[in-house]
Amino acid sequence: MNFDKYINLKYKHKGRDFDGVDCYGLVWLILKNELEIVLPEQEYTQKWYLEGKNYIVEISKDLENWSKISLEQLKPYDVILFYNSPNKIIVNHMGIFIGEDKFIHIDESHNSLLDRLNNFWKSRIYTILRYTKEVQK
Repeated sequence: MNFDKYINLKYKHKGRDFDGVDCYGLVWLILKNELEIVLPEQEYTQKWYLEGKNYIVEISKDLENWSKISLEQLKPYDVILFYNSPNKIIVNHMGIFIGEDKFIHIDESHNSLLDRLNNFWKSRIYTILRYTKEVQK
């Protein structure tokens, strides 16, 4: 697995290609290109509220094809959703796990990059999702 082509992409709100992506767009692009999984477009404003706080986080309308997994079960291409801060009010960030305790993500303050899934990021994990439907290639 070589994720080099997804490193250093520019941030673009609602971007879905190599000219620019937001965090959902980066996940969308990687899953589409690497696994032929096409996520639906989201009508979101970069803020997904927690269950019990107006909305539940959903990255796909076909949630029967996704499973929540634990941190210990992480495998490449799993999608990690993060809280925006330690107060755990809003889930508004996501990335793709690539293995070796690393994930790829992007936000408005920097181009896409690899980051370590260190204590900082682990403390902000809301959930981890894995696509479980068999991918037809």
